[in-house]
Amino acid sequence: MEPKRYNILSQRELGRYLRYYRKRAGFTAKQMAQQLGYASYQSIFNIEGGKSTIAPQKMYDYLAMCGIDPDEAFTEPFSEVDSPDRHKKPGSMLFQELT
Repeated sequence: MEPKRYNILSQRELGRYLRYYRKRAGFTAKQMAQQLGYASYQSIFNIEGGKSTIAPQKMYDYLAMCGIDPDEAFTEPFSEVDSPDRHKKPGSMLFQELT
Protein backbone atom coordinates (compact mmCIF):
# COMPACT_ATOMS: atom_id res chain seq x y z
CA MET A 1 0.00 0.00 0.00
CA GLU A 2 1.28 3.41 -0.99
CA PRO A 3 1.82 5.81 1.97
CA LYS A 4 -0.59 8.74 2.16
CA ARG A 5 0.88 11.95 0.76
CA TYR A 6 0.24 15.26 2.43
CA ASN A 7 0.45 18.72 0.99
CA ILE A 8 2.55 21.01 3.13
CA LEU A 9 0.79 24.25 4.04
CA SER A 10 2.66 27.44 4.64
CA GLN A 11 2.09 29.17 7.95
CA ARG A 12 -0.05 31.77 6.15
CA GLU A 13 -2.18 29.11 4.45
CA LEU A 14 -2.67 27.24 7.71
CA GLY A 15 -3.79 30.46 9.36
CA ARG A 16 -6.30 31.18 6.60
CA TYR A 17 -7.81 27.73 7.01
CA LEU A 18 -8.07 28.18 10.76
CA ARG A 19 -9.72 31.59 10.35
CA TYR A 20 -12.16 30.08 7.85
CA TYR A 21 -13.09 27.28 10.27
CA ARG A 22 -13.45 29.68 13.23
CA LYS A 23 -15.71 32.05 11.36
CA ARG A 24 -17.77 29.21 9.90
CA ALA A 25 -18.27 27.85 13.45
CA GLY A 26 -19.38 31.29 14.63
CA PHE A 27 -16.60 31.97 17.14
CA THR A 28 -14.90 35.29 17.71
CA ALA A 29 -11.13 35.44 18.13
CA LYS A 30 -11.68 36.38 21.77
CA GLN A 31 -13.84 33.30 22.42
CA MET A 32 -11.31 31.06 20.71
CA ALA A 33 -8.42 32.55 22.69
CA GLN A 34 -10.26 32.02 25.98
CA GLN A 35 -11.13 28.41 25.15
CA LEU A 36 -7.58 27.58 24.08
CA GLY A 37 -5.99 29.29 27.09
CA TYR A 38 -4.29 32.18 25.30
CA ALA A 39 -3.86 35.40 27.27
CA SER A 40 -5.13 37.57 24.42
CA TYR A 41 -7.19 37.29 21.26
CA GLN A 42 -4.21 38.87 19.49
CA SER A 43 -2.59 35.43 19.66
CA ILE A 44 -5.40 34.05 17.51
CA PHE A 45 -5.04 36.91 15.02
CA ASN A 46 -1.28 36.28 14.83
CA ILE A 47 -1.80 32.57 14.16
CA GLU A 48 -4.50 33.21 11.58
CA GLY A 49 -2.38 35.89 9.93
CA GLY A 50 0.60 33.56 9.62
CA LYS A 51 2.73 35.58 12.03
CA SER A 52 2.84 32.97 14.81
CA THR A 53 2.90 29.19 14.93
CA ILE A 54 0.38 27.03 16.74
CA ALA A 55 1.34 23.97 18.77
CA PRO A 56 -0.04 20.71 17.35
CA GLN A 57 -2.24 20.00 20.39
CA LYS A 58 -3.67 23.54 20.28
CA MET A 59 -4.40 23.07 16.59
CA TYR A 60 -6.30 19.84 17.31
CA ASP A 61 -8.23 21.61 20.08
CA TYR A 62 -8.94 24.50 17.71
CA LEU A 63 -10.28 22.11 15.06
CA ALA A 64 -12.38 20.24 17.65
CA MET A 65 -13.96 23.49 18.83
CA CYS A 66 -14.89 24.25 15.23
CA GLY A 67 -16.36 20.78 14.72
CA ILE A 68 -13.70 19.75 12.21
CA ASP A 69 -12.40 16.19 12.09
CA PRO A 70 -8.58 16.39 11.86
CA ASP A 71 -8.61 13.77 9.08
CA GLU A 72 -10.92 15.99 7.02
CA ALA A 73 -9.24 19.31 7.84
CA PHE A 74 -7.52 21.41 5.19
CA THR A 75 -9.15 19.57 2.30
CA GLU A 76 -11.26 22.45 0.98
CA PRO A 77 -9.83 24.22 -2.05
CA PHE A 78 -7.68 27.12 -0.88
CA SER A 79 -9.55 29.40 -3.28
CA GLU A 80 -12.70 28.77 -1.22
CA VAL A 81 -10.92 29.49 2.06
CA ASP A 82 -9.04 32.56 0.90
CA SER A 83 -11.75 34.04 -1.28
CA PRO A 84 -10.73 37.19 -3.12
CA ASP A 85 -14.30 38.43 -2.57
CA ARG A 86 -13.74 38.97 1.14
CA HIS A 87 -13.36 42.54 2.33
CA LYS A 88 -9.91 44.04 1.81
CA LYS A 89 -8.62 47.30 3.19
CA PRO A 90 -7.42 49.63 0.39
CA GLY A 91 -3.91 49.91 1.92
CA SER A 92 -3.39 46.18 2.44
CA MET A 93 -0.87 44.18 0.42
CA LEU A 94 -3.58 41.72 -0.62
CA PHE A 95 -5.75 44.56 -1.91
CA GLN A 96 -2.81 45.88 -3.92
CA GLU A 97 -2.16 42.39 -5.34
CA LEU A 98 -5.77 42.04 -6.43
CA THR A 99 -6.06 45.46 -8.08
